[in-house]
Amino acid sequence: MYFRLYRMLLTATGAEGNGNNEPPPKEPEKAPDLAKAVEGLLTKHGDAGGALRVLLSENYQLRDSNRELKTKLPADGTRVLTADEAKLLDSYSALGKPEDLKKIKTEHGTLSSEVTGLKRDTELRTVAEKAGVKFGVLKTLAGSLDFSGTVRVKDAKTGKETEVLAVKDGDAEPVAFDAYAAKHWDDFLPALRAGETAKAPSLTTPPRRPATPPPPAKGAADPPENTGLKRVRI
Repeated sequence: MYFRLYRMLLTATGAEGNGNNEPPPKEPEKAPDLAKAVEGLLTKHGDAGGALRVLLSENYQLRDSNRELKTKLPADGTRVLTADEAKLLDSYSALGKPEDLKKIKTEHGTLSSEVTGLKRDTELRTVAEKAGVKFGVLKTLAGSLDFSGTVRVKDAKTGKETEVLAVKDGDAEPVAFDAYAAKHWDDFLPALRAGETAKAPSLTTPPRRPATPPPPAKGAADPPENTGLKRVRI
């Protein structure tokens, strides 16, 4: 009888249950004594019919729970988000479509570049006014130089120190504007400084002599001497 009941229980559940609607315990290293397990079920539930009804009920509930869990599984190609990720996604979705956000980002980058350019122009105009140079030429030469600092220089005649505009090139030490211009922009100084004259010719180049007129041809009459008198026809 025990073996017949044991076969019926295995056919109904596919696994051992404990009659309390709980999942079966983990399988131990050694196989359980099935005969004792069936005997314990019969003792607990009174008879074979009662034990079978409890096990069948548990089996039905487990199958129904499995079907419900399967409906909650994400479909292929989908991703399960955490609560924080879902909130972040909702925030982004409220801003608009991805293509709209991409367009806004591109426009923002363009406007940012234009604003940076305008700020640089304003800075260079101020530098040009302080240094007494032409803005357009300075803008061409300035590149990424930094003009925000100042340095103190000593007057060679009076020995007095004054604070002047400085130029900083990368990690190099700041240099007075005039000294930097004389060293790096020497060829552009006439264009850079308003009213600057061109460089004097080199001393090694001989000066050009004025051209002398060619001598008169042989046999040619000498030009009449200018006496200041007018010729009168008789």
